[in-house]
Amino acid sequence: MITSITYIAVQIYENLHLGQFCPVTEATSRFQTCQFALLPSPSTAFLTLLSQAPNVVNTHAGMLEVHFDDLQRFIAVSDGLPRFQEAAKLFKRRTKQNEEENHDYDY
Repeated sequence: MITSITYIAVQIYENLHLGQFCPVTEATSRFQTCQFALLPSPSTAFLTLLSQAPNVVNTHAGMLEVHFDDLQRFIAVSDGLPRFQEAAKLFKRRTKQNEEENHDYDY
């Protein structure tokens, strides 16, 4: 049997303050529901493991607090978000141009 991962389901947490994250995001706060996403396997290269298990700050609300090292990693990625977005735009544009060039040569 040959298997592969096509999508990974992840729960979305929103950063509230410093290292505290809440499972009910601003987008779903009106309904008090959690948000999930399906990530295609190539995008999992950006996922990272936490150095330590987060502390549960509020069990009723499901709020988590991450370790200082993980918070520093989160801040670094958040600060670099505009670069990731620009790189994704450039990659998409380049892919589209390559497809158009290859289409021109199809007879």
